Amino acid sequence: YMETLIQRCVTFSQIKQLQSHFLTAGHFQSSFLRSRLLDRCAIAPFGDLSFAVQIFRHIPKPLTNDWNAIIRGFAASSQPSLAFSWYRSMLSQASSSPSLCKVDALTCSFTLKACARALCS
Repeated sequence: YMETLIQRCVTFSQIKQLQSHFLTAGHFQSSFLRSRLLDRCAIAPFGDLSFAVQIFRHIPKPLTNDWNAIIRGFAASSQPSLAFSWYRSMLSQASSSPSLCKVDALTCSFTLKACARALCS
C-alpha cells in the first residue's frame, strides 16, 4: 500500500507530505519504504536532491540502496562530480559496517555514469 503511494507521487509537495506521514506513523523504520522514498526524491524529475540528502542524513545506518539512491541522483544531476564524494563515504561505511553496506553492481554503474558525465561537462 505505502509503496503504491510513493509511486503515485507526481509532485515534490506530495513527496514531502508522504515523508512527513512516514515519520509520524513510524514507516520510516522500514528500510524498503525509506529506500523507495529516497529514490523517488533523488531521481524523479520533480524530486529534490537536497531534500533527499536531508532524508539520508537522518538514517542512522544507511543501507546499500540508500547510498545508491544518492549516488544515482548526483550522477544524473548538474553536479555529477559530487557522486564521487558520496561514493568515497559509502566505501568508508562499507569497510566499517560490511553487513549493512556493500558496493554492488548498481553502485559501480552509477559511479561510472557520474564519471562520464563529469568528463563531458
